[in-house]
Amino acid sequence: MINMNNKQTPLRLSGVSENIYAGFWIRLGSLFLDTIFILPVVFLTLYLNSRGQYIYFYTIIPSLTFGLWYNIYLPKRYGGTPGKLAVGINIIRFDGGSIDSVICAPILLLVL
Repeated sequence: MINMNNKQTPLRLSGVSENIYAGFWIRLGSLFLDTIFILPVVFLTLYLNSRGQYIYFYTIIPSLTFGLWYNIYLPKRYGGTPGKLAVGINIIRFDGGSIDSVICAPILLLVL
């Protein structure tokens, strides 16, 4: 059996009266909204990449920068991506505090 320091996800936080977890449908809605927000950048990148053989080398740095901004900076600065914030979801730590860059970095690895 794996012992992970007996850390369990809390069901309630002190000072917060409502449920701290978002349900499946609200998360799916936030993912849908995030997809809507990202699609113009994806389509622009695909269009530019189709224009020439070596255009990819010009679009890779802006694409990675956008990914870092969207998945690390926005959650760190505002507590979530635009889709999450639009439906009222905030990303928090186990102790209820706001997230930092150390927590946001693995999110980018999952996205890439």
